[in-house]
Amino acid sequence: MHRAHRELTVRAARSHQANVLIHPVVGLTKPGDIDHFTRVRVYKALLPRYPNGMAVLGLLPLAMRMGGPREAIWHAIIRKNHGATHFIVGRDHAGPGKNSKGVDFYGPYDAQYAVEKYRDELGIEVVPFQMMTYLPDSDEYAPVDQIPKGARTLNISGTELRARLRSGRDIPEWFSYPEVVRVLRESHPPRSQQGFTIFLTGFQNSGKDQIARALQVTLNQQGGRSVSMLLGETVRSELSSELGFSREDRTKNIARIAFIKGFTGVDDPYEPPVKPDLVVDCEKQSVRSIVHQIVLLLESQGLLDRL
Repeated sequence: MHRAHRELTVRAARSHQANVLIHPVVGLTKPGDIDHFTRVRVYKALLPRYPNGMAVLGLLPLAMRMGGPREAIWHAIIRKNHGATHFIVGRDHAGPGKNSKGVDFYGPYDAQYAVEKYRDELGIEVVPFQMMTYLPDSDEYAPVDQIPKGARTLNISGTELRARLRSGRDIPEWFSYPEVVRVLRESHPPRSQQGFTIFLTGFQNSGKDQIARALQVTLNQQGGRSVSMLLGETVRSELSSELGFSREDRTKNIARIAFIKGFTGVDDPYEPPVKPDLVVDCEKQSVRSIVHQIVLLLESQGLLDRL
């Protein structure tokens, strides 16, 4: 919830002479959605922004089914059973998003129409979701249908918000309260502050180890976070640390490795990745230029700050 959601719920409560029950679903939801632990911390940070006593928070242990209008009707029944007299049906409420052809499964207001259709039977009144827009000249939010023609407006989409979180760019206070942004940044730090793994794969003695060692030095020189390296030869040091390099010991080591079924190069062929992020060739490129390519790739993906 951001400032627009707070304005929407306050307006709805005042117009119906009611209080606000923030009743989030805390269970399995759609991949890519913000986890409910973060959302609950956001709601708790937002509560003091409501007029005294207007809003309370209660959690609903329920998994989302992404059933659109039918799920909205189900949610209305659940909220009625929790004592609610009114129910704000959101835009594309419980919608699964787009299908494989990029077409929305449901219209943006199908859920509102469905709950409104069965309002009398459900015994709960529908409060339509009003899109709120920020007016910078007057520093206030207003429903889109009440904005004067030609008035200046500002908005940040969900896609833009996620992009700002990933890059660490500013999220203006007119859009969301500082305490809410703080919670989001704690759970979703910019990519340049997140951990990542670089997987180097190739034939034996193809130069992977040299590239890995040089890349580790480069990343350590840049600083900012710790770097760990795991080489294939670590298998021997961990699995057969007590063995030497006599013929007998080497035979034992090979036997131990061969006992791992599906081991590449023993009973399984090497399979190049189908869609690698980067393909390099140590016969045609220097290790230094390869490492530079990798660093540039990491920078382009926001995993490293640009130098």
